[in-house]
Amino acid sequence: MSYNLEWTSNAVNSYFEEIEFIYLKWNEKEVLKFEKLVEKELKRLSSTHQ
Repeated sequence: MSYNLEWTSNAVNSYFEEIEFIYLKWNEKEVLKFEKLVEKELKRLSSTHQ
């Protein structure tokens, strides 16, 4: 069983602000790492573990 996650507009804005901050502070490689980390965590949150 899995769940559908819906992002609020605040969550979307915060996500993109964080990506912009990471890109400006570090580089694109770190942005990609952040995106993969978020994706992995969202998959974990949207599924149930038995």
